[in-house]
Amino acid sequence: MNSTRRSPGWARPVARKVLPSAWRRCCAGGAEMPTYTWHCQHCDEHLEAFMSIRSYIEDQPVYVHCSDRMERVLQPVMVLAGGDRLYQDLRASDGTDISTRSKHREYMKSRGITTIDDYSQTWKREAIKRAERLEGVDPDRKSDIVDAVHRLGG
Repeated sequence: MNSTRRSPGWARPVARKVLPSAWRRCCAGGAEMPTYTWHCQHCDEHLEAFMSIRSYIEDQPVYVHCSDRMERVLQPVMVLAGGDRLYQDLRASDGTDISTRSKHREYMKSRGITTIDDYSQTWKREAIKRAERLEGVDPDRKSDIVDAVHRLGG
């Protein structure tokens, strides 16, 4: 099930049926469907589509605008409720059942993959290093100069 919010002039998705916005709400529990966003690089227009994760994975839509394929835009996600409800009926792209937190964790571990939140501290440290480099702080600069002088025979 999916629904698409679009401006006048939007082309319908290639090989995908657009359903009315009433389908935005999921039948089980009345939860909102995930929102996927696409962007036209030529005219800077955006398109939002509402569909289940399963629908998106099984039949990924291709949207065309200004005679060119639109790019998918990743939006920040806020999770308001936790627990295994988030994993209900979830399957990996290879069909493996990951419908509980423990199954998902085991699946990720067995394939040597991780989720984005495992890198939050790494990104924070790298951001600090980037800021220092932009300010001209380079801990290796002094030793690089000494090495260059020695190589030149000084």
